[in-house]
Amino acid sequence: MKIAPIEIRNADFPKTFRGYDPEKVKEFLKTVAEQMEELIRENLTLNERIRDLDGKVEDYRRMENIMKEALLTTQKTTEELKKNAQREAELIISNAKMEAEKILENTKRELQKLREEIEMLKSKKEGFLWEFKALLDAQMEWLRSQFAILEEQKKKV
Repeated sequence: MKIAPIEIRNADFPKTFRGYDPEKVKEFLKTVAEQMEELIRENLTLNERIRDLDGKVEDYRRMENIMKEALLTTQKTTEELKKNAQREAELIISNAKMEAEKILENTKRELQKLREEIEMLKSKKEGFLWEFKALLDAQMEWLRSQFAILEEQKKKV
């Protein structure tokens, strides 16, 4: 059974011939009541502070959970970005390899065409040189014959 400070202040005891001094009892009860009031106020203040601190602890726990979730989300996003970057890099490398192969094939074809063209030009050059030599030989032969005719005419004259 709880006793309120007011009950202590209003407490009344029967008087006996050899009982306690009523003034001393009242003074003691007054002191007890004041201390009890002070303890009750302190208890209320402490309970209120506990509620405030419990609220702050709960807020901190919520913030901690939010931060944990944000960290997990950030980690997942980071991993996803890394994977996407890796895939993109692989795709770029693959495309670059295909493009390099195309360029190499085109270069090989161009080289083959140039070689064929060089061979054709060499063949034409050789044919031209043979024709030119034959023409020169024919011209030389004609000139010799003309000189021979002139020499004969000089001898006749």
